[in-house]
Amino acid sequence: MDVTTKSKAVNSKRLFGSMNKMIRDAILSVDMSWDNEDERTMFTDYLNSLLHEYWANDEITQWKVQCNTLNNKAEDMINGKYVIDISYRQKHCLNTTKITYTIQG
Repeated sequence: MDVTTKSKAVNSKRLFGSMNKMIRDAILSVDMSWDNEDERTMFTDYLNSLLHEYWANDEITQWKVQCNTLNNKAEDMINGKYVIDISYRQKHCLNTTKITYTIQG
């Protein structure tokens, strides 16, 4: 499985680096069928619980994880390509950071 990462509006490199490592490790270690919508939903719920820890540690104020038909084209999913979009707002910051993970496998 190949995972690529793109990011936009990164405010804290330390926070981004920590989140990126955690999320990439989760993606690479999960044993699931990406073409199964229920499994993708469970995985996004898992990522939400991980990001909740950053909120509990007072590092972010809001976040969103998306990996469904709203951000994945049917043709791409048929070809085994899936996108996970994660956006978060860092505490004391107006910008929203967006991270896109593209999984091909």
